[in-house]
Amino acid sequence: MNAVRTAYYLFPTQIGPSGPAAPPGAAKFNTLASWVMWGVVLLLVVAAMVAAGKLAFDKQQGRGGDGEGLAKVAIAAVIVASAVAIVNTLVV
Repeated sequence: MNAVRTAYYLFPTQIGPSGPAAPPGAAKFNTLASWVMWGVVLLLVVAAMVAAGKLAFDKQQGRGGDGEGLAKVAIAAVIVASAVAIVNTLVV
């Protein structure tokens, strides 16, 4: 039993580093992914401004304005933020 316990504690120390190694050309992919993420965030900001403007215009015209556009933008922002958090957790 003592030999099993010793092997149990020594086995993890014999395994080499397990961190992910980036393949050749990964820097270009990371740059491209950063640009795409920047574009997505820019689109979300523009969509939020358009939705807020439409909501204000509808209120001014007396049509009510239910804020559905702002809700969709908020949901999209949560999805993007979640995706970024998941990727950063898996990569780092």
